[in-house]
Amino acid sequence: AGNKAGCKTILLNIGNETEWAEGPFRKPTFVASNFLQAARFICNASIETLVI
Repeated sequence: AGNKAGCKTILLNIGNETEWAEGPFRKPTFVASNFLQAARFICNASIETLVI
């Protein structure tokens, strides 16, 4: 839904999804293996690149 809306997206890949199938609307901007990595990505992104 985020990509279709033009937003940047983060996939939090912690093993809850048994099968990940990447597609044209299912390609995250960033893949994080934990919340800390996701938070660091968000904090390091410039304001211009984030859609709020």
